[in-house]
Amino acid sequence: MKDSREFYNHVSTREAIIDFEEELTDDLTIQEAQALAATHSKTIFEVRLLLKMVLDHHEDTIRKRWAKKASTKRREVLKAVCDDLPADHCWNIYAATMLLGLPVAEKEYLYGYLWPHLNVEDLIKGDNLPLLLNTRGRTPVCAFVYEDMSSWYAAFEKPLVKIPNHLDGYMILHNQLSLEFYGKVVPIDREKDGPENPQFVLADVLRKTGKYVHIGFGLAVLHVQEFTYRMLLAFCYQILPEMDDKTLIKGSPEGNIVNAEPPQIKPKIPSGEWPSLSAKLALAPYTGQEGANFDIAESLIQAECSKCEDFIWFLREDPEFFDMVIRTRYNTRQQTSHTNVTEIRQSWASILWSVVHDAYFIFVWWDCALKQFRKARAMRQEVADDMAKNPNCLPTDYETELRVVLMGMDNIKIFHLAGLSELCRNDASLRKVFNFHDMSKNPFMVKREYLHNKFANVLEALISPSTCKMFGIEATVHELDRLFLKDSGKNCMTPELQEHLGQLALSSEVTRQVFLHQPRLHRNNMPKDCRSISKKDSIRRVSRMCRQTLLLTNTPPNSELVILCSTGMPDKDRFLYPVDQPRTPEITKAMITAEQNLDGFWQTADKLFLNLSKQLEAMEGKPPAEHKPEKCAAAAAAGGGLHTLLKEHLKKPRELRRTAEDGSVAVSAFAALTLDGRRRRRKRFPPASGTEEPWRVPPRALRVVRALFYEPHPHEAAPDVMWKDFVFLMASMGFSVLRLGGGAWLFSARKEKVAREMLFQEPWEAEKEKMSPLVLREIVRRLEYHLGWRKEYFAAKK
Repeated sequence: MKDSREFYNHVSTREAIIDFEEELTDDLTIQEAQALAATHSKTIFEVRLLLKMVLDHHEDTIRKRWAKKASTKRREVLKAVCDDLPADHCWNIYAATMLLGLPVAEKEYLYGYLWPHLNVEDLIKGDNLPLLLNTRGRTPVCAFVYEDMSSWYAAFEKPLVKIPNHLDGYMILHNQLSLEFYGKVVPIDREKDGPENPQFVLADVLRKTGKYVHIGFGLAVLHVQEFTYRMLLAFCYQILPEMDDKTLIKGSPEGNIVNAEPPQIKPKIPSGEWPSLSAKLALAPYTGQEGANFDIAESLIQAECSKCEDFIWFLREDPEFFDMVIRTRYNTRQQTSHTNVTEIRQSWASILWSVVHDAYFIFVWWDCALKQFRKARAMRQEVADDMAKNPNCLPTDYETELRVVLMGMDNIKIFHLAGLSELCRNDASLRKVFNFHDMSKNPFMVKREYLHNKFANVLEALISPSTCKMFGIEATVHELDRLFLKDSGKNCMTPELQEHLGQLALSSEVTRQVFLHQPRLHRNNMPKDCRSISKKDSIRRVSRMCRQTLLLTNTPPNSELVILCSTGMPDKDRFLYPVDQPRTPEITKAMITAEQNLDGFWQTADKLFLNLSKQLEAMEGKPPAEHKPEKCAAAAAAGGGLHTLLKEHLKKPRELRRTAEDGSVAVSAFAALTLDGRRRRRKRFPPASGTEEPWRVPPRALRVVRALFYEPHPHEAAPDVMWKDFVFLMASMGFSVLRLGGGAWLFSARKEKVAREMLFQEPWEAEKEKMSPLVLREIVRRLEYHLGWRKEYFAAKK
């Protein structure tokens, strides 16, 4: 073991980069690779052992001293540890887009690529550095293989870092706790017969279990890990300068007493804020990767599926909401002004059909994803004993189901990426940022004057297929979420863009949970020929599950679309819905007229959808639905078409609000019919006490309740509430709050073994402005249906 004070008290990124480039050359032999791997592995284990000894005796002291230092003093300590450490947070995606088509003249980008979590800006924040010390010093080295590999993967893809790929063999890193096997190189001699060569057998086992790393990749991981551990040990020497080596490593002279490990640091949430998924992921390099939580993943899918269902019902129920959605879509997609009446009607018809298509399309996808995820969880319980006996081998059937889940998530991401692409092409504010004239080089080339706009560059990286493949959608979504509060992002952000980003953040978190559960499924870890199911077969499986989406892929003929336009085009106040005004005979009549117009549009859309269904069944050689008595009865009861799909797919009832002649709210006979002939009412949540007492909430929460359940009166206005007030109400009712990327919020609660999860999309700029009556109406109808809330259930705290 080298002398600690002379070798480990200082590190340099430039020297580390030079050593890295000198070692990994194109003429590297297999024997030299074995020697390098053995040297780096030995150094890593030695430094980690020294670091653990220091933490066993002085971790609490290090935490206290670091907490007392101001940011300027922290910068001085880090400068003494590594004077050329990157100063700013490494914008991985931003740095990559800055290099697209530009000459690479400086090597500064390379420092951030190899260890992006080691930079002054991030390390001086909060308890990031003590967290990094704790996880690296007290956790086996092999636990950070995936983290360190992904840290420089972008540099390899560019390529800024050259990895020798001519070496024929593998390196063992995963789940290796001893120096004997960690970093062991397994060469393959192809001159010998494969089945007779034991190295081939070992290599084949490593491939199938997903525990191999290519020699070049493995050497890069070892290099990154050595630099990280040396830097952390050098930091300990700088923060404890008065101690000699004996005291630092072996404790006080009075005795070699090992102190208990300090309690885990809980990252503090700033006052007035709520836990953020992006903030948790930003701490991942310092706190280590948490274990998989399939409950969170299933809750997210279930909440999103419920949100998509509520969106469709609200489109069917509220004329003002329907009018707002189609007008927003028209303003976003309309590029030229049509003068011909026929062209105008065709344009509106296309918009109307796209609204119907997108709403049902994404709903069916999420519902099928929920069923597939539950199927995989059920199979996981069946194979739990086999996985416990052989943790290195994943059952083929279980792996297949997980890959189908991932493929379903990928299709959802592709759908929303296409929506982002369309927005960037057609939206006026986003079209100023992107240049779409030269489509040969890069279809999303950022204009030169916007190269220094981080938001524009990150958005370009999210949409670009090559960059998306390099980093994965997960990283780009959360990098974008970091920019939401930046001034550069506010100029480009739109509600539609935020909606797509929220969906991407949600599907990305589900994907991340699956990868945390089984890292071998990661795209960089498992070779294609060792996967249990190919990509083509996965797509075929998912398509069979989502057969209903085939009915929406073919656009109806223009003649039928024009008929759809005649009932849904928002002209002449067709959908004027003054629900927030006091009830007068004129207001009541206007509301009834708007609701009748909306019902007329959906009846036309249902018939159109039913005709497409008959055509598809005829093409598949199956009798149309009208020849099946049971389907014919269900179609007649529910109105046919899309309405039938919605109710048959969910197998549960739903009621539409409709205005009666006296101004009261009633339920139409058409909408009240259910498949089983009965109505159901949601129970109160949280469950009510035996005495049926109201829920006591703070005055701020009660003000939100009054705004949600506001009934218009001539001399009374609804209270003004903002989004943060609604979040406060949900927290007051016992819901845990998690802010996802893209303005998506997950509220979950468990009371008396009854769970509820609800997903809401925060209105754009709602934190500064009061929420509109339309947004409040959408929220309250979801709360009424899913939680059974009523205004009379709430009262102020005594």
